[in-house]
Amino acid sequence: MKRKTTYCFVLFTILMVLLWLPIIEEHTRFVPIAPLNGVKAETVVEELTFENYMNNSYQRSIEAYIGEHFGFREAVIPVYNQFLWDIFKKTHVYYLVPGKGSWLYFRQNVNDYYGTEMYRWQNSAEEAKQLYDNDIRYIRSLRDILKEYNKDFLMCFAPDKGFVYPEHLPKRNFDTTTINAREYYCSRLEEYDIPYIDMTELFLNIRDTSSMLLFPYTGAHWNFSSVFGADTMFKYIEQLLNIQLADIHYGRMTDITHVKRDDRDLETVMNLLRPIPKKTPLQEAKVTIKSDSTTTFPRVLFVGNSFYWNLENHIPLNEVFSSRDFWYYNSKAYIGNEKRVKDVNDIDRLKAILNADIIVWLSTGAQMYKMTLGFAEDAVTRLCVENDSYNRKLDYVIDSLKKSPEVIEQIEASLEEDERSITFSIKNTAKRILRNNPDLFEELRGDSTPTARNSQIPYALAYNKITNDRYWSFSLACQAVLMDTTFSAVATKESYNVVHNLPLMRQDVSKNDSVAFIMHEAEKIMENFRSNPEQIEKLEAKALKNKKTLEATIEGDAIWVVKKRLKENRLVFDE
Repeated sequence: MKRKTTYCFVLFTILMVLLWLPIIEEHTRFVPIAPLNGVKAETVVEELTFENYMNNSYQRSIEAYIGEHFGFREAVIPVYNQFLWDIFKKTHVYYLVPGKGSWLYFRQNVNDYYGTEMYRWQNSAEEAKQLYDNDIRYIRSLRDILKEYNKDFLMCFAPDKGFVYPEHLPKRNFDTTTINAREYYCSRLEEYDIPYIDMTELFLNIRDTSSMLLFPYTGAHWNFSSVFGADTMFKYIEQLLNIQLADIHYGRMTDITHVKRDDRDLETVMNLLRPIPKKTPLQEAKVTIKSDSTTTFPRVLFVGNSFYWNLENHIPLNEVFSSRDFWYYNSKAYIGNEKRVKDVNDIDRLKAILNADIIVWLSTGAQMYKMTLGFAEDAVTRLCVENDSYNRKLDYVIDSLKKSPEVIEQIEASLEEDERSITFSIKNTAKRILRNNPDLFEELRGDSTPTARNSQIPYALAYNKITNDRYWSFSLACQAVLMDTTFSAVATKESYNVVHNLPLMRQDVSKNDSVAFIMHEAEKIMENFRSNPEQIEKLEAKALKNKKTLEATIEGDAIWVVKKRLKENRLVFDE
């Protein structure tokens, strides 16, 4: 009897531990488990009220919260996902479509191949044609205007996996009543003699003779094959700008022993227990860039989708272009080689557009149903509409939005606690309206290229000329420090001098100014050194080794940091 009681007690204890262990884990996370891949939805339990209890929204919020936070969730879900995949070849990732064998596709690529993607964005073929034609009208105007300033615009459609490897797609019926956006854009761009590259056709031509897979089995983007696409793109840029770019060279192709995350990005978000087996290994090679005295290093602005990042991952673009910016979905800007991140709305877009020798739109056919995301329209607006006129129209749209209770209600509903104010959201909404509806400006109406030009263009061109000249930039940076103002303010004043043929400030910089600038910047770095105990410990050891005082070592290292930053930013100074 005593033994039976002991067994019952042990069994009861085990059951209690199994029951309470997930609850304890949910609240304490005492077992460290790697988080799941993908976007995590933040769920919050609603405050209990009689109304939300009666309409069940309170109960639904509790269910959603528990579903996102229950104990050992990160360990249980991969087991369940693996079961679904092994037995039924299914996944809960809504934007992913399993193909034949080990192949995975973006849902939009599958829809695009079978002709149904258009219906996600337009209601009919007639509506689609009207929208695409309007977008192409602004693309044509943008290129015409850029050509006036010895700049150009190139449309690049990166390859679509569904069209390059359609034999692995699941079987569906084709919809022949719709318009394929990529094919329609290509035909109209051809008609208007606007330069473009359709890399889907290019990849279809080389896929059967290529020794490597042009797309990874379980990835959404091109892999090392992006180097082939870049080579074609760079040769076209050479023709358009009549220059010689640096050459891309790559060595012998070798099998990849460890598949990078970028080459299995669709598989990663499935959160499986084990990798999906692949029959053919991926390949890549080392890429080098060669240049000589005839090489030109232009400035480029890329605008488009995530296919750009594969160029960054495989090619040292800083050895091809003197500067490059990337506007991700025309929303988030990655500026310069150091990829400083800013909202595109916070950039002086007139200066940014005119700073590029060439603008490259890089997207895929499946995303062209969204057209150029307002980029072409907004660029033409910036180039043709006066700043004051734009701001007056912006204020008008903002006032109109504020007077609409429905709009305010929608904006309030979309705001989260950590986001900015309603005023900020209304202003951004108004900017988006102007971006997508350039016909609101009288200067932009009609089918032909607008004749009006923003009077700030000469100042923007002069400003860019100043900032792209390392000697000039440094001289103005020195003066900005001495005048206790910003570099931008001094460069703006200098651009006025350039446009109006006034004496230039660059001629006023002396050797003493350069020294004062370097010491001013070094003082800030020295303060950072002194406030960092670990850094001070290292500098004390260095001072002892070099038989110098600590202060002399701090100053010497700070000056070295300043000069290094200046060189990295292509600024020069007298030694």
